[in-house]
Amino acid sequence: MQLWLPGKQPATLHSDVAHALFDETNHVRRMYLANHRVAQWGNFHLKESPECPGLEYAFYCLANLLFGENSVTPAMGVVGMSMNGEKRIGTISETIASETGVPCPTLEGLRALSDNECETLLSGLNADQVSRLILLMCLCNPEDGKPDSIVIQGDALYTYVSLR
Repeated sequence: MQLWLPGKQPATLHSDVAHALFDETNHVRRMYLANHRVAQWGNFHLKESPECPGLEYAFYCLANLLFGENSVTPAMGVVGMSMNGEKRIGTISETIASETGVPCPTLEGLRALSDNECETLLSGLNADQVSRLILLMCLCNPEDGKPDSIVIQGDALYTYVSLR
């Protein structure tokens, strides 16, 4: 299995990494209930065959230009994948995690919290950063608006880019 970034030479993945990311049919493992095949390895997520990878990358670049690098979206890029001569396109993005490595809560996860726990978590959010995210979401058409695509890290909200 090889991955490459646009304009770069392909890199062959170590067999342990390839096995963690890809299933026996040479497709990205479906690790999450999502519209696309998405697998996690280390601090990164790999998504196979997104509908609009160029648009997702443009959204990421726009967010960085408007609000500063990685201020509302994690680092991401478009990658090529090749296995046994079959080529596919995908995206790779940084996983948003807490300083301890524990997954950060998502808006979906708030449903499991008590009202007091939710209020405590949400009242600590940075209003400027949340406003940036809301403005950015108004400029695009998020694919599904799923609450598990919005992640809370400390006092900030981040979104995984997923556009249609």
